[in-house]
Amino acid sequence: MSFDPRFPPSNASTYLKVACSCFISLADHDFEANHTFLTDDFAWYGRPKSAGCPEKADEATLRGMMEMLPAVFEKGAMKYTVHNVYEGKAEDGAFVLTILTETNCVSKHGTPWHQEYAVIIEFVGPAAEPKIRVFREFQDSKSIVDFGIAEETKRKELAANA
Repeated sequence: MSFDPRFPPSNASTYLKVACSCFISLADHDFEANHTFLTDDFAWYGRPKSAGCPEKADEATLRGMMEMLPAVFEKGAMKYTVHNVYEGKAEDGAFVLTILTETNCVSKHGTPWHQEYAVIIEFVGPAAEPKIRVFREFQDSKSIVDFGIAEETKRKELAANA
């Protein structure tokens, strides 16, 4: 089962629809829409720390990180593919989705971006209007580092040629 989160399966749960909307709001640089999916005490946990991901961020810190996206990627450039979705419950009863996904695109400098993610999302609130309480993101550190090096090289080349 693979799908574009812009077109979730017709039988997708409300939780999966919210998760897909969250991915799309990031790709579209719509940070106001992204905010509507999060609880007041939202926490983001990023991995790998070895690639510079902060261990934990609140919404304000995450938003600061997200606001860097328009400098790197055109609006809508990030194309997600969801490969697998697993549903479960946290110890406290919160609904949990584990999503295996990937993103493919090219930066404004022409650097290819390919990232594979495992995302674990905890939801709270009524099932009809769930909010994301915790977002745990696990990424491929080599892809992050390789992309950063290639982007920096291209920035230096552009500056030298300016």
